[in-house]
Amino acid sequence: MRISPAAGPPDRSALDPWTTAAATAAVAVSVVVTVLASNAGAGGVRAYPVGDDGGAATSVAAESHPVGRVSRSTVYQPFSRAGFSLDVPSTWQRTERAGYAGFADRLDVATVEWAAAKGPLTVNGATTKEIPALATQARTFTLQAVAQVRRPAGTALEMVYLQGGAPDLVTGKVVIHAVERYVFFHDGTRVTVTLAGPEGADNSAAWLRITDSLRWVH
Repeated sequence: MRISPAAGPPDRSALDPWTTAAATAAVAVSVVVTVLASNAGAGGVRAYPVGDDGGAATSVAAESHPVGRVSRSTVYQPFSRAGFSLDVPSTWQRTERAGYAGFADRLDVATVEWAAAKGPLTVNGATTKEIPALATQARTFTLQAVAQVRRPAGTALEMVYLQGGAPDLVTGKVVIHAVERYVFFHDGTRVTVTLAGPEGADNSAAWLRITDSLRWVH
């Protein structure tokens, strides 16, 4: 499946996981992903460069960072809003606005978004709407997996992908990030948890710790 983004990445100064973060994860590739790969052509899943003017991206070197692993000594604390509670790193910088909270520590970012919804996000909804929208927010975008997963809070729709942000102003290199995005649904509320860190940093334990902590509050 080829997605054609039409916009460059958001302002790097904002606390936004699509341009500042990501995390690697070992994910069972479902038959859904096989279908996606077959639709992408001979190359399977693809990266989609975008220029600032909406055209082809300028040539920049990609860079993979092994740094950015979340410390095992990280202390977590509950973050609660109407309808749910989630554990987040207690010392990470926090940014909030209506329906959104972001938590950042250098190259690692966790965000939570919540909104009223009529039902859970489906695989079809993710592949036809959500993923194309996410691709427009990144300079490069490579879809890796789409699948339903089980967590204590219930079934979530998981999307795993790589993305590149804006080039570093000094080196001109693009940092590639790995992202895990989970969309939960309960009683008319959709909660999206996005976890991001530099590609190559094994944050699977930290990301599992956060997603397993989600609880619905009645």
